[in-house]
Amino acid sequence: MNYKSKFHKAFTLAEVLVTLGIIGVVAALTLPILTNKHQNSVALAGIKVAYAKINDGFLFMRSDENLDDLRSLSVFHNMTPETFQDESVQANLDEQMKKYFNIVKSYKAGETCSECPVYVKMNGELADGGQYDYAWRGFSSDGMIYFMHLSGPQEAANKGKIQSVVAYFFVDINGTKLPNKWGKDMFQYALAQNGMLYSAWGKELSEAMPESQTYWGENSSGCGSPANKDVSSSSGYACTARIIEKSWKIDYD
Repeated sequence: MNYKSKFHKAFTLAEVLVTLGIIGVVAALTLPILTNKHQNSVALAGIKVAYAKINDGFLFMRSDENLDDLRSLSVFHNMTPETFQDESVQANLDEQMKKYFNIVKSYKAGETCSECPVYVKMNGELADGGQYDYAWRGFSSDGMIYFMHLSGPQEAANKGKIQSVVAYFFVDINGTKLPNKWGKDMFQYALAQNGMLYSAWGKELSEAMPESQTYWGENSSGCGSPANKDVSSSSGYACTARIIEKSWKIDYD
């Protein structure tokens, strides 16, 4: 009987180390891309949820009061940029927002909020005082923070669909969690008298209110230039407009 020796060739240590090295390099290159895509996906979902909830909240208000023009809603009674922080105005606002927006905890404008995050711009600079004590702040049951404020002028210069802005909203889509940065988890909307939400620095709002609004596509300081993904030197204030006008896509880093 003949026996044939069988030899099994194994990988050498050097080959294993080279293979692991290649895997490590590929992982190092792809992981940041995958992480960024995941973060953008989560952010986009949050932006859409916030947009829908603000729309729905004021839709229910309009329905309950049988009004089309938001300027006549009771939530905005006696509210102007000058009276916004008045105690009676803030008390009324607080009551209405809790009723329609599932707010579990709130701070009126002017109240110190120790748990409110400090926000920075895309470029790392402190954003407008950081905590926005001048705004009404509400923590919702789904983990978002809503900031509502007024800043004039309220009336549109070129009146069309937008005749006036009744309120501005900042929304932190993941609450107190990091990064607390504009364009990453902090976004803003403008609520017009017709019940529609518009993006600050957006085309429609900038055309209606050219003295107080700048179009992001013509001013890279808000969220970079349309053809450039690098927005690290911008404020991030206009990124909501960029996302919406790019067909609800986050096309920047």
